[in-house]
Amino acid sequence: MDPSIFNSLIAAVRPRAVLRDIAAFWGIRSTVNGPGLHAASEFLVRRYQENGLPAELRAYAADDRTPYLDGLKLPLAWDPRAASLEILQPAASAGLICTYAEEPLCLLSNSAGTPPSGVCAEVVVVHNAADASSYEGLDLAGKIILADVWPLQADAHARKHGAVGLLTDSVTPPWLYAHPPVRAAADVPDLTMWGILNGHPGDTPLWGFSLTSRQGARLREVIRQASAPVMLHAVVDASLAPGVSDVTTAVLPGTDLAHEEIWILSHSSEPGAIDNASGCCASLEIGRMLKDLTGSGALPAPRRTIRFLSAVETEGYLPYIQERLADLPHVKAALAFDSVGADFRKTGGTMMLHRSPDYNLSFVDDLLEHILFEVAAQGNDRFSDDHYDLFPWQVAPCFPGNDNMVADGFFDIPTPMLVCWPDKFYHSNLDTPDKLSEGSLARATVIAAAYAYLLASASLPETRWMAGLTLQAWKRRILDGADGLQGVDALQSVVKYEPGLMGEVAEMIEHLLEFDRREKAAARWKPAQDGAIANEWRLPEIPIALQGALKPRQWKPPALDQLSDEGQQRLEALRQQQPKIEETWWLLNGRRSTREVCERSPLPPEAVLAYLALLHAEDKI
Repeated sequence: MDPSIFNSLIAAVRPRAVLRDIAAFWGIRSTVNGPGLHAASEFLVRRYQENGLPAELRAYAADDRTPYLDGLKLPLAWDPRAASLEILQPAASAGLICTYAEEPLCLLSNSAGTPPSGVCAEVVVVHNAADASSYEGLDLAGKIILADVWPLQADAHARKHGAVGLLTDSVTPPWLYAHPPVRAAADVPDLTMWGILNGHPGDTPLWGFSLTSRQGARLREVIRQASAPVMLHAVVDASLAPGVSDVTTAVLPGTDLAHEEIWILSHSSEPGAIDNASGCCASLEIGRMLKDLTGSGALPAPRRTIRFLSAVETEGYLPYIQERLADLPHVKAALAFDSVGADFRKTGGTMMLHRSPDYNLSFVDDLLEHILFEVAAQGNDRFSDDHYDLFPWQVAPCFPGNDNMVADGFFDIPTPMLVCWPDKFYHSNLDTPDKLSEGSLARATVIAAAYAYLLASASLPETRWMAGLTLQAWKRRILDGADGLQGVDALQSVVKYEPGLMGEVAEMIEHLLEFDRREKAAARWKPAQDGAIANEWRLPEIPIALQGALKPRQWKPPALDQLSDEGQQRLEALRQQQPKIEETWWLLNGRRSTREVCERSPLPPEAVLAYLALLHAEDKI
């Protein structure tokens, strides 16, 4: 790769300007559909335009009625204005607990409003509040629950039992337990966790507050010592109503291949400085850098268009994508630009590169890893005045459930992700601008800018070099026991990007498969891991209807209620035989044949063929 590209980008990046944008964006505290998201979107459009890029805001119905892809409906818009929570009785403990004015995250997103005078009600502690059995024998009608879990884990229980309010002093959402270290109350006594309630029309109204562990411990002690019910007074001025969900889009236009696009996705719906003001505002800087560098002639103009998109994480992009379904084959690659720029001395964690999902890997994953390695190897003095700044990094498999969902087979847009993880202050009031590092932010911005620019500018020689990166990377991974077919998938993705390399890529694939065969033969002399002997794999005859590439007609696997009565019976029978049969769905991307799907599935080919036949009969592929 031409080192002048790196040098130009490093010289151009302005991390202090990004930090100023982050501070302004963070102050909006955008969380869910509503005025906060709209204000954040307007800020991004204005800043893109000030940086010289065409930008616009697109608004889509968020009314819990309008269906988008797969019938998904966007939640109602939430408008919070004011809130407070205080202890009324016992009088000796009376006093304010928290207010929205002092800490907006203390009010759970999607909270319903109270009467203007507020609500006075008894507070009742519910232990293990995610468990339905914890509510047995409790009279909670008209009362306030103090729970010890993420609010959505107690939401339905609270409404079912007639509670008017829900408090939580948990500091750890449930998904963090699978990704240690797990944040404990003692680690962050003054952390207010961002929490959400369901916001569907027709739900019994419910409001809620997120307390710090210090506030929760005090309230629990008051309850423990009280000889009479502890009474709280809550006032919530907020509303849930049909509104809009905003998508921000800005472009750096391409030249001869302007109809092809490279996307940078940065969700605008989370209230932290790192997660995700950093991704949105670093994207602003990438647009400015590339606009200035190509405008001045320091870098050639990109051949393909680079598009910057911001929306509610994951589902918020779907209305925009639905509008552009016919264009998706022209979207050659994307980057999920999540939380970046952390000062790892404060937050912990590392700069993580999460590859595209194993079922749809791409050569762009290896390109991004190469760029990350090159940028991380540069001295600190090239990015900031802090010579002791840290930039630890690592590469890991896909972390699902983020903006990288466009890498799934239905969309088929290769999308690795950059994210700082783990983060001690994730999804909380303590995710503030002072937790960012100028050097870390500059490096992440340069990495993403180089990735987008190289892909947008590449012609045949540059793409051939990228394919070579992937070939070498997968030879190394095969030595470590990786599946050679995943390397084949990554190399085949080069042809989708640059059809002119079809012949050369075919030679690379044969070379990789021969390398894989030799390594597997050599592995016979290694000690067996479990003593098991693999059965010989045979593919049954493929029905004519399933010959050729298989393209999914929707994003996610069909649920039972999306099938005919006969289809439901067949799927239930398959589930009984193979509980993971529906994971086959994710191998469908419109390019793999039935044989290739069977080869990549860990399930018996007979079961895979039966599932594919069911999908075809139901017109799902």
